Amino acid sequence: MTSPAAALKKRPGWDILTVIMKRALIVLSLLLLAAAGRAAGQSSPPGEAPAAKPPQNKYAVRLRLGITCGQLTGLDYGDRYGGLNVGLGGAIRLGRKISIFPELVPVARKGISEIPFVTTGDPALDPYFAEPSSAVLAIDYMEVPVPVMYRAGRFHLGAGPFFGFLSAVTERFRAHLETGEELKYDRDVTADYHDFNFGIVLEAVWVISRSRGRDDLMLHLRYQRGLAEVLRDPASAAVRTSNFQLSLSFPFIR
Repeated sequence: MTSPAAALKKRPGWDILTVIMKRALIVLSLLLLAAAGRAAGQSSPPGEAPAAKPPQNKYAVRLRLGITCGQLTGLDYGDRYGGLNVGLGGAIRLGRKISIFPELVPVARKGISEIPFVTTGDPALDPYFAEPSSAVLAIDYMEVPVPVMYRAGRFHLGAGPFFGFLSAVTERFRAHLETGEELKYDRDVTADYHDFNFGIVLEAVWVISRSRGRDDLMLHLRYQRGLAEVLRDPASAAVRTSNFQLSLSFPFIR
């Protein structure tokens, strides 16, 4: 990790660019979701004539709930770490079998467990947190994945980019005393990390259930590989994110 003095050395120009990109991608994702909902309510399936009665919604806007587990590559310590993953996504058809699935994920957790402990600043407390098994590094991003999916029956396969904007990074240390009490020590290290992350998404989807020819419950398996260096001042090799996600999605707007 960098020293506090080094961590505060930021690049104002890059920070401003990151804010602009963040807002632009949020607006873009919301517009894509709105377009998906509008298309769902107004379009007819490819190859079919428009219905005489008012068109029905195609369940294009979906809520996704699941878990994520991954690690940071390039470090010589740490183990896998995960958490909850919640996203709101839409489907925009480009053809009979090709669709774009833009998604807005407010909190996408990444990080590692079993991180080394430095010091609390109090020598009397430090020995309690020396065991790394109860220590984690939690990195929270707001992410915008945009995979392009190909449909083959009940399965979708696809890939695309994702963009992540840093919310917070926290080192969390826990110690369990013989009295049954728990000591907690959290340290905010957000300044040590870049504000922007990006990479690739590989995804496989299985349509578990359908009704009236429309997808209801869907199972998603997603792999994300970060391509950007996340640490502002890495000690040696580049540090990047790597995560697997397992989730279920269902219609959010009918």
